[in-house]
Amino acid sequence: MYYIPGYIYIYKNMDNSLSLKNTYTKKEILMDNEYLDVVSKILHDGVNILDDDVSKFLHENGFIQNEKEFIETIHDYYDVNDNYLRFIFMPTEGCNFRCTYCYENHENTSKKLDYDAIAQFMQEKVNERNWDKIILNWFGGEPLLKIREIKDFSEKVKPILDGKDVVINIVTNGYNLNEEIIQILEEADVLHYQITIDGDMHDTTRILANGKPTRQIIMNNLKSLKKHEFKSCEIRVNVTDYSSDNNLFYKELFRVIGCDKRFSLDIHKVFESDKFKLDSIDKMDNIYQENMKSANSYGLNIERDRETILQCYGAQKNCYTFRPNQTIVKCTVALDEGWNQIGEIKNHSVIIFEKNGTDCLMNLKPCLRCSNIRNCKRIVCSKEANDIGSCHYAEKNTFDNEQCH
Repeated sequence: MYYIPGYIYIYKNMDNSLSLKNTYTKKEILMDNEYLDVVSKILHDGVNILDDDVSKFLHENGFIQNEKEFIETIHDYYDVNDNYLRFIFMPTEGCNFRCTYCYENHENTSKKLDYDAIAQFMQEKVNERNWDKIILNWFGGEPLLKIREIKDFSEKVKPILDGKDVVINIVTNGYNLNEEIIQILEEADVLHYQITIDGDMHDTTRILANGKPTRQIIMNNLKSLKKHEFKSCEIRVNVTDYSSDNNLFYKELFRVIGCDKRFSLDIHKVFESDKFKLDSIDKMDNIYQENMKSANSYGLNIERDRETILQCYGAQKNCYTFRPNQTIVKCTVALDEGWNQIGEIKNHSVIIFEKNGTDCLMNLKPCLRCSNIRNCKRIVCSKEANDIGSCHYAEKNTFDNEQCH
């Protein structure tokens, strides 16, 4: 059977003509009103055989497909991710902060990554093919607690990465990001940062393990970072259902970073976990919009939701996250979930398992007619793909609107 896939948007215009848009290929066609009824029937019932001019035309242009063609389209769209090679290093899962919404357990604090085994594996993967880009991420816990390991390992792998298109970034709470640390990171070619500051509520949500505040030290460290040569720094502001509009914070932040376009702002809605629950998602959504408005009023460089062909790194084929307990995963949120275990380091050698549950594109057959397919999180997030309750299937059998403006 052939159907109009859920990612095809169909609008009925005022004159009963039809505008069709393929949201993957961006191809658009306009069909006269004389085809309204036949397209409507195909949309509702599908076609068994391509034996008329309309169905043949739609098929030739990619607007009706069978299951095999649909699956190929989705794979073709996301296959670009296979051209990226990503290594995520968690030198420690310990942290000097105790954030109220953190999902991590801060375990494996005394264990150490097997850097020799990782370097050997990196060399094998880097030489495997010509990658469009190689990405190294330092993550945690708080990675700056292991700054000496970052420095030493960076020196070890420099010859492996020589001549390659490499991006190295670090996700840090920013508390230890003083002048000396910034210089070490600069020498290690770590030129991209993500630092979280939770606005007016920061010293309530992101405190030290001993309960002391952290915001002012981080703001001072941002001033120091601004003087250095780096390429980007994403300042993440987590909002919950008890955050404020952070107007005073955005005013202060603008005084610190000004119009320096290397800095960007990511206002992020906190997700629930076993350790943190929201009282009202609707309230958080409203607070998020208030934050967007406040940040806009100061002309800050906001990272906005935008269309991307990139899946979450946890769903990408060539992503390897190394934990200090010698396990290898992809997703950095569902660290201990069985489906997320893709390998291990044993006897100082990296072993990658043949099967794991991180492939989001394994079971697409039931999705052909789903009108939510284009915005489906299960295609881009392996954690969502493994949550059987997260599917919001809605069969596409009507036009997307009754009038196109």
